[in-house]
Order: sequence, then structure tokens, then C-alpha cells
Amino acid sequence: MLFRHRHTFASRLSTTAVALGALGLTAVAVSQDDLDFPVPDVKPAEHQIAPAFDPGDMNMEAWMQASSPGEHHEMLSEMVGDWDVVVKMWMGGADSGMPTVSEATAKVTMVLDGRHLREEFKGVMMGQPFEGVSTTSYDNYSGQYVTHWVDSMSTAPGVMRGHASMDGGSIIFYGSMDEPMMGMRGKTIKAVTRMVDEKTHVFEMHDMHIEGDTKVMEMTYTRKNDD
Repeated sequence: MLFRHRHTFASRLSTTAVALGALGLTAVAVSQDDLDFPVPDVKPAEHQIAPAFDPGDMNMEAWMQASSPGEHHEMLSEMVGDWDVVVKMWMGGADSGMPTVSEATAKVTMVLDGRHLREEFKGVMMGQPFEGVSTTSYDNYSGQYVTHWVDSMSTAPGVMRGHASMDGGSIIFYGSMDEPMMGMRGKTIKAVTRMVDEKTHVFEMHDMHIEGDTKVMEMTYTRKNDD
């Protein structure tokens, strides 16, 4: 509890310092000695340095384009609904033998006025009840899809970025993850969301460090009957 309070206090100090600086006011600097965690000494790249602020230079049209949902968000909305899920998992890749198979359910909604896709997943993992929550977004400004995942068996969030395939039927993500059981950090992973039809889509996870077939998980979503 004490650490949480210190961390929150330090974050507020840093945020306040930035806000006051933007207003042209003087704020008390927060030094490393005031904090419980290391602050990296990183200088921004040239393209990351904001020019001198002039309210007249603000491009409101660009802001509207960056913040308004569009065709990519409509594509994500095709996955809205209640789903039955069949999960197949391979420890050493899809050509390593028969997978373990389990069943799950998913509830998928669009949130924040159609800007983000939210999934609530419930199933079984290694014989234990398992829950996960994800958000998948399309960032208009960067031109990338971004997915964020947290679950009941890890304290580490998963974040991946990707693009749609040329035919528009899939979204391909890349990211990294740590593997505590194997002492690995920053392992490269790939995920593919593939639209089959309005009643079916498939999510695949690939471990790019495996030789041969890299697929280690396949989740087939089947839309529940409307009634």
C-alpha cells in the first residue's frame, strides 16, 4: 500500500510538472532521489521534439481525422457478439503432435462510441478456470492495429501491433513476450485474426522461435445462435 501511494504521488508530481510547463509556469523539478523507480535518461529524437506551441497552428481537422472511427473500425465491429470458442494448443508447434483441446466463451462489444473492440474471454487453461480481457483498436494516426491483452494467469500485459493483409481478410500482429518458465525475455510472437465468414473467425498465435510450424495456439470462434 505504501509503494502504491508513493508511486501515485510521484506520478502526480511528474504530471503536474508537465502541465505547468505547458502553461509557461514554474514547477518544482522531481529528481531521481524522490522516486522509488529508475527514470531512464533518454533524449527525444529530433522528430519527437514539439515545435514552439502556438494555438493558431493547431490543425483541428487532423485531430478529427485521427480520433474518428472509420472503415477499419467497421471491420473490427464484425466480431461483435457472443461466441463459442474451441481452443487448440501445441507445446512445440502444430507439427509436434496432437493438440490439447478445450472450450471457452467470449463476449465481444464495441466500446467508446465504436473506437475500440473489447473481448471478455472465459475458459480453462491447464485444468484451471481462466479469464482474459482484450481491447483491439485501429490507430488512425499510426495506421496500425493495436491489441492489448491481460488475463488471470499473468501479471504481464501483452501488446502487439499489426496491419491488415492484402486481401483484407486477416489482421497480422507482431509483438514480444517473456517466458518465465524458460527464462526467456522478449520472445518474438505473431498473432493472426482471420475472418472466415460472418459466423466464424479464427485467432492464431505463433512462436517465431520454433522450427517448423510455428503455430502454438488456434482459437476458432463460432457465433452463438441469436435465439
